[in-house]
Amino acid sequence: MAGDPRTSAQKWDQKYLDAHGLLYGNNASDYLASCIDKYHIQAGKAFLPGDGEGRHARYLARLGFYVVACDISQVAVAKARAQNKHEQLVLGHVVAHGQRPPLAPYSMDLVAVMYVHVPPEERRLILRAAAHLLKQGGKLVMEGFHPDQVTLLGKGPGREELAYDPEILCMELGDLRMIDAQVRQKELHDGLGHQGEAYLTSMFFAKEF
Repeated sequence: MAGDPRTSAQKWDQKYLDAHGLLYGNNASDYLASCIDKYHIQAGKAFLPGDGEGRHARYLARLGFYVVACDISQVAVAKARAQNKHEQLVLGHVVAHGQRPPLAPYSMDLVAVMYVHVPPEERRLILRAAAHLLKQGGKLVMEGFHPDQVTLLGKGPGREELAYDPEILCMELGDLRMIDAQVRQKELHDGLGHQGEAYLTSMFFAKEF
């Protein structure tokens, strides 16, 4: 999402158009699922910025969450809506930027920021908006590629600054309490878009005031 948002949206539109089926598959992150289970998060209102074709949004909808997800790619949102219809799931997918979510402040029980790899300034704005959306007691789940994904494996997101450094994320989410942080190596099998060995940063936060 760097640079001109229109150029970035066009790039992602083409990437999703070129994919046969869902680019990143239809299974949610195991870390998101583990947080829901481990911390006994009850179904409520959830928001997912940059959720592409909606695999994480659909997972939460299946659990009974009222879900709104957004992405800058019109193609991704169209594919998400088609898959939602196919699965007979009712959730909101809109074309919008995570910096400017079309939602009221303090309205969400859960925000999940999953593999949203953008330049630091954009990421800070997305996280600020996410924290602002959370109710008191709300939870935030984050997962994405650790900087080692770039420096050791030479894989995406392409530049180290786009990756998820846990210490930097803790500073950027300073108003939230960090409950869990993991850096782990994992074999991914998420559609054609995420395949093979990966270094991941997975984090869980709570809004206490």
